[in-house]
Amino acid sequence: MLKKLWLIEKMEYTIDEMNRRLSSYVEKYNFIRPHYSLGYKTPADMLNKM
Repeated sequence: MLKKLWLIEKMEYTIDEMNRRLSSYVEKYNFIRPHYSLGYKTPADMLNKM
């Protein structure tokens, strides 16, 4: 579970702002955050090895 529920901190976001925030989170989760299953490497690191 997320430690910080940034999506519901402030419910005054527009749809565009929510989409921007969600896209940013997904990018960080998928490409920047180290993953346990990858030996605590980022997916970007693994792509660069290929």
